[in-house]
Amino acid sequence: MAAIVIAAQNPRANATAWAAASFALICATPVFAQDTAPGLDGSSAQWIDCGCYDQPSKHYPYSIVVFKAAERELVTRPERREGALTFAPLAVRYGTRYCAVESEQDCYGSFAHPCDFTDFRYGPTLAEYFPTCKAEGDDRE
Repeated sequence: MAAIVIAAQNPRANATAWAAASFALICATPVFAQDTAPGLDGSSAQWIDCGCYDQPSKHYPYSIVVFKAAERELVTRPERREGALTFAPLAVRYGTRYCAVESEQDCYGSFAHPCDFTDFRYGPTLAEYFPTCKAEGDDRE
């Protein structure tokens, strides 16, 4: 809990510590929902998978985990390193506004859904690998 509070006060320097501490607290409590896990201090984490078959809007394939705390939420990318699950900080979310981890003033914009944010940030790169994912007239169901 203390690590999350310290990291939340200064996300620029402590984003990884915040994610690790949040994840540790979440793992210490039973999971009540498949995609959301509550923590001991009221924090939670939510795994979100974006994909070409999303409805009503298609998104490029991308997985993120959002660590939720009282004032802000840390948006991370799960990564596997040497057999361990780690989280790479992507942004800090304030409501619908997504900002750089380093600065609350350096923001990417407001997005209604986390997958809209990943499309904005990584869509141009992912389009190369998934050229038909968001093709017009493609009736995926």
